[in-house]
This record gives sequence, structure tokens and C-alpha cells, in this order.
Amino acid sequence: MGLFDKFKKKEKKPPPPLKKIPKEILERQFDEVLDEFVEGKYSKSFPSNILLKKDERLIFDSPEIELCEDKIVKSGGGYMGFSVRMMKGVSMRFGGFQGGVEKQISPIDEGNFILTNKRIVFVGEKKSVEFPLTHINTIDVLDNGFSLSRKRKTKTEYFVGFGVVGFELEVSPNIDEGEDFDKDIVKWDLTGEEVKSMIQKLLQE
Repeated sequence: MGLFDKFKKKEKKPPPPLKKIPKEILERQFDEVLDEFVEGKYSKSFPSNILLKKDERLIFDSPEIELCEDKIVKSGGGYMGFSVRMMKGVSMRFGGFQGGVEKQISPIDEGNFILTNKRIVFVGEKKSVEFPLTHINTIDVLDNGFSLSRKRKTKTEYFVGFGVVGFELEVSPNIDEGEDFDKDIVKWDLTGEEVKSMIQKLLQE
């Protein structure tokens, strides 16, 4: 050992890698968050002007949601199908070549999408929509929203632009249950899949 070796600084060891949160625990935590949404626990986090009716509670109020509907466009021949606008400037089309008409997804308005335990309300600059949850027949999840069919409405409605609302969820291990992972902050965005799950839970109340 050299004369100055004992004065050399010890190299700091890198911290051990975090023990990742198991997938099943994350899924359980997210499901608990959805239950808390449905109970109205986070309603005060959303500034909303909606007037609630008797026994009605706010679930969430999301701005910048785009309402779209099916639209039939005449064509002399060409692509036959429909186009779903997934986000501003991006769309997807499905179908084949055929003459006659073309079914497209047409933007109607942009505004606030409001979910309560009783109804869905959309408030746009040009158009407003309101209907009870019990009128919903089907919901199909899209990349950043969802489409639905409902009673007394022939056209499919599309609500896109979700992802504006985001949360940070702190997940800690339950030592008593033998969980072994490091506490971590998980970022979570409200998507069409979560909205569909909330509506399903509300309909089963």
C-alpha cells in the first residue's frame, strides 16, 4: 500500500435498484382509486358549475373533451369506411374501397365532460348533451376516449381527449401481509378505460 493510499476517498457504491411494485398490487390500488372516485371522494378536486340534483354526486369534471358523431358523406367512389379522430391532427380509418357514401367521424364541439352517479353531461360552446347513465347500451374504449350508443340516439357518440386529468399515487408495501417492494410514486391518467369502469360500477350501485 502506498503512502497516500489510505487517504484515497472511497468510491460511493450506487444505490441498489428499487424493488418494483408487483402488477397485481398496482391493479388492486388502481381499482381502489376507482372505487373512491365512484364514492365522490375526489369531486372537490374538480371545479365544476354543474347543479346537482337530489341524491346526485359529482364524480369528475374534465375540460377539453371533444364530442364527435358519425356523419355520412356522399362520394363518387373511393374509400368506404369510417375515420376515428384519436387526437388533434391524428385519425384512423377503417373499411375498403367502394362508391356511394362514406361514413366518417365528425367533430361537433369541445367542452367539459361531467360524470355524476346519475348522468353524463357534456357542456360545449355550441352544443350541450345530457342523458342518464341507464340509457347507455354499449361503451367501446378508444386510445384517448370512448364511444357509446344509447337509447333515443341513432348515431354513435365519441368523447375523446381524455388524459388531461392525471394523478400521482403513492404505493407503500403492507409489511404485515409480507409485501416486499420499495415505496414509489405512480403516475396515473384518467383514460377511456377508467371512465368505462366507473360507469359500470355506478350502474351496479
